[in-house]
Amino acid sequence: MTRSDASIAAMLAGHRETARNYLVYTGAGRMPQQDFTQGADMALPRCGEDGIQPEDYAVVEFGISDSGAVSYARPVYGSRPGPSALAFARAVRDWSWRPDDVNKIPALFRFVTRLELRCSTAEGGPSMLAGPTKALGDWLEARRVPGPVLDNVPITRQRALLLQQAQLIRSQKGDTTVELVPVLIPLLAGSMAAREDVETYGPLLRRVVRTADVPPLAQLLVDRLVHDAAEHVDIRIRADSPYVLRAADYQADADARATFAILAYDDLRPREKAGSQALLNAVIDDGALPANDPLRVAALVRRASLQATGGNLEAARADYAATGLSAQQCSIVDAKPSLRSAPVSSADYPTDMVSVGVEGWTRVQFDIAADGTTRNQRAVITYPPMIFGTNGTKIVTRAKYEQSYRPDGGLGCGGNMQGATFRR
Repeated sequence: MTRSDASIAAMLAGHRETARNYLVYTGAGRMPQQDFTQGADMALPRCGEDGIQPEDYAVVEFGISDSGAVSYARPVYGSRPGPSALAFARAVRDWSWRPDDVNKIPALFRFVTRLELRCSTAEGGPSMLAGPTKALGDWLEARRVPGPVLDNVPITRQRALLLQQAQLIRSQKGDTTVELVPVLIPLLAGSMAAREDVETYGPLLRRVVRTADVPPLAQLLVDRLVHDAAEHVDIRIRADSPYVLRAADYQADADARATFAILAYDDLRPREKAGSQALLNAVIDDGALPANDPLRVAALVRRASLQATGGNLEAARADYAATGLSAQQCSIVDAKPSLRSAPVSSADYPTDMVSVGVEGWTRVQFDIAADGTTRNQRAVITYPPMIFGTNGTKIVTRAKYEQSYRPDGGLGCGGNMQGATFRR
């Protein structure tokens, strides 16, 4: 900790070589797995909260308990006087890791780790799963199915509580009762879910909603959560897997089949989207959807961008005009463009860090312009502190994303995040 203090002080004073030497003495950046600090849940404070500005930054020290919770968090350095550094420490205090991942972290760095942090400018917005979430909530409420009480329960204790409740319900009412649904959803969707949870309860949850004749739109939410949980714990999803999504399951409901089609389109890689316009056409041409339905609008915005990427600007303008949206409103239904390229060269790795074997990583937040270039790049998390932020930002500056159509050529997508890892 003292050597880290000296390294930070030397870097702030402009003595990079001295800072590098002290950093080497700490052992930071010299472990087999450098990205161990990329936890399951690492939310940053929002810019504007507690007076934090985008240019403010802090170095926060914290420890991780065996359960995956942060055992303590305290600011080591703040870029300006005042309480702003404390806001960063408070955010870190709420971070968590899956218990499966904690054992991968060397004991010393479970006890004490330091990161350089900045606030997030991301505005957020409604998810494509908002409709399915409401559909399931309404269905459960109509049947007066009680949900688990998780208020004031730390995230690292929620998994154990939910597992206990699931086992109790199964022992009392069997494996097909709908009372399992509101318990298993937060278990599988939570950041602490382990592989054994997904393997045990993912297929079970899907069987429950089918047995209970849950509406297709609500069923889509369950299926998607189980699918994403399996991917999160690195379960390989094959065509015959119990985690796979099938379009036929949602065809009976217009909202369900439209939501499924848009999600399927968003999941495609950039080179696959050009040949998959039929997914969007099916939503746009679906006579069961009202003319101004948000799902049809979402499909039109996506098809406008696809037309622009193919050079058909007249068709892009027509699709966008059909949405009825202004250029500023498009983000309410739009999706993040997919990454096309991010050129990397050996010059991106600081030579002085290569020579002493210091590795690390950074997360960069940025906006994507309509032409696919990045703007307003900011390194918001950096490990070790004050070393790789500038280098990671340069890589993201060169990144190229899918083109998005906007009538004024303005912003395509704001508040995105991309990581850059530096390994020898």
